[in-house]
Amino acid sequence: AELQRAFAVFDEDKAGAVSKAVLEAILIVLMKVVKDVALTQGMGIKDGKTLRRLEVGEVIQLLEGPVKEETMDVLRVKVKALNDDAEGWTTVTGNQGSTFLKEGVV
Repeated sequence: AELQRAFAVFDEDKAGAVSKAVLEAILIVLMKVVKDVALTQGMGIKDGKTLRRLEVGEVIQLLEGPVKEETMDVLRVKVKALNDDAEGWTTVTGNQGSTFLKEGVV
């Protein structure tokens, strides 16, 4: 009964299905940059070209991950910056314990 009520709310067109756009909006994960960190082209740190720097306070959308980057022993995520739609890979927490991203926007 609970699930049917929730589904009815998300089935905006009463089509018996939830659209991909609605589902993505429900499942979106946002993160906030708490320490400047590089946004790179590839998942690997050593072979990834730096696209730009993510700055403290920026809000990013999680697209993929986290994935462990073996050579540097860090967790990496694929993200999209909401201010300019730049997409790439970045580090959540460094191997020395530095935290670069926090889940949520507060």
